[in-house]
Amino acid sequence: MQKVLRAVFYFSGLIILSLGIILNTKSAFGVTPIISIAYCLSLLHGCVTATLLIGLLSAGHPVGVGVGTIAAMIGVGRFIWIYNRLFQAKQQQLTGVAY
Repeated sequence: MQKVLRAVFYFSGLIILSLGIILNTKSAFGVTPIISIAYCLSLLHGCVTATLLIGLLSAGHPVGVGVGTIAAMIGVGRFIWIYNRLFQAKQQQLTGVAY
């Protein structure tokens, strides 16, 4: 039961994180300073590559990429895809920002 509850909290967190990323980046105002370096690296090289680079630069060896990173990458990516399919046209209409 405890593992099920932990999984529910984990995936709920991924959904909330995804929604924050979507609203932050699709506003076209830029990203917050705390994620700006990771965001720029992910635009250039992809999410996992950005995580590996940050780990290499900070610890000197690859750290920070495990099962949770891969699950988060897949989960966040799928939620962003669902959001775009359902709401992107309406968001573009309301904000005037097109991608």
